[in-house]
Amino acid sequence: MTNKAEFITKAFKAGEALFEQGGNGDYTFIIISSSVEVLPEVNGEYKYITHIVSGDILGELATLTDKPRYASGVAKEITMVIILRNRTLGLTLLNNDVASLKPLTGQLILHFKEAEQQADYYRNKSKKLTLEITRLKERFLQYKIPTEN
Repeated sequence: MTNKAEFITKAFKAGEALFEQGGNGDYTFIIISSSVEVLPEVNGEYKYITHIVSGDILGELATLTDKPRYASGVAKEITMVIILRNRTLGLTLLNNDVASLKPLTGQLILHFKEAEQQADYYRNKSKKLTLEITRLKERFLQYKIPTEN
């Protein structure tokens, strides 16, 4: 058994899945060339979330959290990737391999920023809805029901 991180390179054809929604997070992918679309299946239909381009990391959340993949990753065109097994990623972290950790850290920071932006968006939306509900309640309470004579 080696303590050195091992990297695998692989090419995916256009339309080929790097991984499937619900699958194990056994691998993290670094996109070398081209791009990959992230597509969760919702009610039997694939919904586009985003695309990951050269230099970006994909699939790291499932690998780090040991949770099933929340979406499928599909190559838009011929795509070359570096594949890191979860063991390799673990060794990279344990060995403090700064060169390998830098893109991963950047990607995680991006995820946190996106999550923060989404949380802010929904907090603001919740405040607006709460105000609207309060206004509607006030209007409803002021409404006089006509009495029949």
